[in-house]
Amino acid sequence: MRNLLVHIAQTYQHWIGNIALNKNIMFANYELFPSVRHVRDLYEGVDELMRAFIASELVTKRLNSQLTYISDGVESRLTSLELFSHVITHEYHHKGQILSISRHLGYTPMDTDIIR
Repeated sequence: MRNLLVHIAQTYQHWIGNIALNKNIMFANYELFPSVRHVRDLYEGVDELMRAFIASELVTKRLNSQLTYISDGVESRLTSLELFSHVITHEYHHKGQILSISRHLGYTPMDTDIIR
């Protein structure tokens, strides 16, 4: 479960930090996050990236404009809205896996609904 949480953070680091905000962020190393407290600290950094992204012109003025990036030597384009949608759906996909794993281990996971 820890590795899935770190993987989610790595996705934010890559797409929001490196691609959208043009930062040079190295992926979080799994072994550096041995406890829940460490993972929470990692997500404080993810929250900072998201605050910067949401405050940036990519969101405030150019939500549908194209961002260009290179992945595996191939140039591609996407919009800020597509980028935002990707990282959010990626996170929820893996959080669903974490909830399923916890159920299989005999735990009752916490309620993850945002709105009731």
